[in-house]
Amino acid sequence: GGRIEVGQQIGHQNTNSTFFLPNDQGTARLNLSYTQPLLRGRGYAYNTSLVVLAKIDADVAHDEFLRQLQSHLLEITRSYWSLYLERGTYLQKQQVYELARATLAEIEGRRGVDAVENQIARARAAVAERRADLIRSQTAIQNAQERILALVNDPGMKADHLEMIPQDNLLAERIPVYMDSAVHTAIQSRPEVAQAIKQVRAASVRLGMAKHEMLPQLDLILETYTAGLRGESNLGQAWVDQFNIKPSYGVGLYYEVPLGNRAARARVQRRSLEVRQLTNQFDTTVETLTLEVRTAVREVETSWREAQAKYQAMQAARLQLEYIEQRWKML
Repeated sequence: GGRIEVGQQIGHQNTNSTFFLPNDQGTARLNLSYTQPLLRGRGYAYNTSLVVLAKIDADVAHDEFLRQLQSHLLEITRSYWSLYLERGTYLQKQQVYELARATLAEIEGRRGVDAVENQIARARAAVAERRADLIRSQTAIQNAQERILALVNDPGMKADHLEMIPQDNLLAERIPVYMDSAVHTAIQSRPEVAQAIKQVRAASVRLGMAKHEMLPQLDLILETYTAGLRGESNLGQAWVDQFNIKPSYGVGLYYEVPLGNRAARARVQRRSLEVRQLTNQFDTTVETLTLEVRTAVREVETSWREAQAKYQAMQAARLQLEYIEQRWKML
């Protein structure tokens, strides 16, 4: 916390006083002083606190960048699988539409045999409805592509002449996810947890600075100087003379203590409350993150079981449809 000051002063002075000799004085003074705090402002930890806070702020900013980057990449991933879903839905609706057209053609071919106009009208309505669903599905695919292009923001990718075909397929096997392991990994890896920890650390550093600033000020001052003086405004020779004389020196103590020291005490109380607030925020962040991870793990397990059940329902519906078609053709 020591402070070194080196100064060179050059001046000129004149007056009409008869006691001012010589007149038109040129002066020069070379001063060297050193001030060492003995109480407030002393110590390596206090004097490097601002550097430590700057490094912590830089780390917090980096964690914030990682958090935003991960959120952006997650949104891109969601948009990708949304496009996958929309394309799969379009394929299914296209198959349903073609099946409906084939059914309509077959019913129309049996007009006058065993198909009445009411049945034909209902079949035409079903075909029109399937076609409307197909048009809506095409629009959903285009919207999903636009969403991905907006998130990627690549100037080389133009939406007007671009068709995105997902290359990855959904995994057919189950990937086990364990609750405790997932929570542990999230706490270690998520940048918002690291942010909260660094913010608590920065608040602790500021609290330590505030406690240190409650001490009274007691400084040791060491000073030495040489001075030169010439008449007739001879500044150059006055500057040379300051190096040819013996230096003067002084030693002193500077002491200052505010009455009541209320400002410093208020800063300590404020910093203590900040530490408590940020600690509670850290606990809230961990609890919120734990809740998110637990919910996500349960959703993964539930989605897998739900997919298996829906697949079995789809297989049963397909068998039922095949039975109805065979029965209709045979009758």
